[in-house]
Amino acid sequence: MLYKKFKLYVAGASKEIDMIEMYIKQLEESHINITHNWCKVIRSKVDRVLSNEELIECALEDLRGVDVADGLWLMIPGSTSIGCYVELGYAIAIKRQIIISGKIFPNNIFCMDKRFHRFETHKQALDYICFNYGQA
Repeated sequence: MLYKKFKLYVAGASKEIDMIEMYIKQLEESHINITHNWCKVIRSKVDRVLSNEELIECALEDLRGVDVADGLWLMIPGSTSIGCYVELGYAIAIKRQIIISGKIFPNNIFCMDKRFHRFETHKQALDYICFNYGQA
C-alpha cells in the first residue's frame, strides 16, 4: 500500500514568521508536505516594496496553497493579522480539515467550531499533526 503524504497549509501572522518557520521545519522533518511556504516568499521579498500586482499574486499563491492542501493549521496570532483568517474562511468553504492552536476564545468565533481540531498550544497541535500524519 502506498502512503499518501499529508498536505498541509500553515496559516499565521507574518509578524510571527520566526516562530512559524520553526514549526514548518519540524513538520517537514516529519514528512508533512507543506503546500506553500509563504514564509520563504516573504523572506525573499523583504528588501523591497511590492507593487499592488505583486501583493495580489502573493495572496493568490497563498490561496492556491490552501486549495491543494488536505488541511489547514491556523496558528492563532498573538499579533494583529487579517490574511490568516481569510485563509481559514477559504479552507472552511472548500471543506478542508481544520487544525487550530492558540488562544481561541474570544479571538474569533469562527475558530470555536467543535468540528475543528483545537489545541491550546502550538506544540500540542504540532504533536497531533506529526503523530497522525507524519512519517518516522
